[in-house]
Amino acid sequence: MPRNKCETLSIRTTGEIKELIRQAADREHRSVASMIEILILD
Repeated sequence: MPRNKCETLSIRTTGEIKELIRQAADREHRSVASMIEILILD
């Protein structure tokens, strides 16, 4: 069942962490938002 995504979450982080998340998302063919969601749920 699809989740209704209607909330926004903003965080501040270092450029290094942002780049690492982007690289992980690219490896798994995900968006950065989707990658963060997966990391939190796991």
